Order: sequence, then C-alpha cells, then structure tokens
Amino acid sequence: MSDILNKLTKQITENQILPADQMTAGFDEMMEGKASPVQMAAFLIALKMRGEAPSDIAAGAGSLRRHALTLDAPDNAMDIVGTGGDGIGTYNISTATALVLAGAGIPIAKHGNKAVSSKSGAADVLTASASILTVQKRLYLKLLQQQKLFF
Repeated sequence: MSDILNKLTKQITENQILPADQMTAGFDEMMEGKASPVQMAAFLIALKMRGEAPSDIAAGAGSLRRHALTLDAPDNAMDIVGTGGDGIGTYNISTATALVLAGAGIPIAKHGNKAVSSKSGAADVLTASASILTVQKRLYLKLLQQQKLFF
C-alpha cells in the first residue's frame, strides 16, 4: 500500500494540479511496485477525470524512462515494434517481420506487449510459439549474437 499514492489521488480528485516532484513520486511508487493495482487504477482514473496536465505527462514519462531496462545492443541491431490497435484484427506483423529479419541475420532487439485491442501482441505470439519471454539481462547479448533475436 502506498500512502504517497493515496494522498496524491485525493489531491487530484480535488482538481489540484500537483508539482512535478510530487507527480514524479507517484509514478515512481507505481514503477517500484509500492502501490497496489487498485491504487494505481484510482490514481490514473483520477488523472483522466481531472484532465492530464502536460506536467503530469512529463512526470510519468520521466519515471518510465528512469525505470526502463537499458541494454547495450550492437550498433547494427534494430528494434521493431508495431503500434497495435489497428481495429481490424490483422495479425502481428511487427513480430513476423522481426522473425524474418533475424532469419536473414539482422540482429533484432524486439519489444512489445500482450494484446490490448487486437487479437495478438508480440508477447502473445512469442508465448504461443513457446519462446522464452524473460531472460536475465546478462544473457540478452549472447542471445542477440547467437540467435539474432532478443525480446
């Protein structure tokens, strides 16, 4: 349970625009696993209902960047990700493209997620093919060099 997120959520429901450092603290609480799913939902819904200020978006983006896993990929490695949500139920083209390019010897550091508004996301496709989706950070470069594909 995050007391910080509870306090911020209450202030947001009172239509307050919070200072960047407080919003950053709220997003950090979520990124560090200190908030429950219910608290995170309440916080984000409160933001949506009040209306997101540019400073809120900046605080969230900054927190995401600070908590992102960084990898030292080879200079010629590519990242392929689709935007998802085409609304017409097409197949996952970005993952298919990543597999074709890796098969051609191009190193691909793919990222993606499960489907939200489509039939399949990258994680769904790779799970269905029995691929390993979680790899320790120290092993990713070896996979990228040997298999030409890392997710």
